Amino acid sequence: MRKRPFPVTLLLLIVFLYTTWNGIRLFGSIKYWGIMIEYNAFPGPLYLAIISIVWVLVGTLCLIGLIKKLPGSITMINISTLLYSSWYWFDRFFFRNNLQSFWLPMLFSLITVAIMIFLLHHTKTKNYYRVGIQ
Repeated sequence: MRKRPFPVTLLLLIVFLYTTWNGIRLFGSIKYWGIMIEYNAFPGPLYLAIISIVWVLVGTLCLIGLIKKLPGSITMINISTLLYSSWYWFDRFFFRNNLQSFWLPMLFSLITVAIMIFLLHHTKTKNYYRVGIQ
């Protein structure tokens, strides 16, 4: 069994952190459901819970795919990265206060997507998952 290369470990860590973050959001939406209803939080706790469940499931599938070296896991994470970034900006522009500055989140989002794409297309990552296919 080959040792996991650093880009793959970093990829696992990033996917794990985003999955954990959405798990915390899910827990918060359930815990503060009544308060969010009482103060008419828009778009509401149901939206937050459903979206969090979706991203926890997607993140879990990506983690399982990475750990088990499934052939489609790289493609799945590529698509998930772009979908998560797209969802974030859709959510931010349609459901949040537009008066907030968006330059710092935009920069962070672009850097995160660039890092994910770099890690997914890194030679060591491709070789590690190519070995798993054979």
